[in-house]
Formats: sequence, C-alpha cells, structure tokens
Amino acid sequence: MSVPLDDVVAFLDGKLETEKFDEEAPKKKIPHELGEDLSKLSLDELAARVDLLKAEIARLEAAAETKRASARVAASFFKA
Repeated sequence: MSVPLDDVVAFLDGKLETEKFDEEAPKKKIPHELGEDLSKLSLDELAARVDLLKAEIARLEAAAETKRASARVAASFFKA
C-alpha cells in the first residue's frame, strides 16, 4: 500500500487531514442572541444591534412577501 507524500509530510508535521474537520474548531460568534443580558453593552453596541435586527426584520419581511406572491400565483393557476 502506498501513502501519498502529502499525507506523510502532514503526519510528520503533526497536521493530519482529519484536523481540518475538528469538532473543536472555534465557532463563529453570533452577533446577537435573543434573550441575552444587554446590561454590559455600550450605547453604540446597542444601536448596532438594533440596526442589525431591523435589517434582519426587513429581510424576513421580504422573504415572506416573496412566498406570498408565489402562493398567489399558484392559487391563480389552479383556479383556472
């Protein structure tokens, strides 16, 4: 059985390919978590989160409107 040279080098360097998929990898920080303690945030941080949440609400409303429009088209198609 032959082993690719890259695997041998990775093994010797202590960097096995499986480490790329390590479950202990740092997770992306969530910009805002519902219900979290807000007392330690500055006014600027609070304002930034309000802006973030307003943008998310707009995105959700746009997605809902797109689905409503699709449902109207489907309903009119089946009525004919």
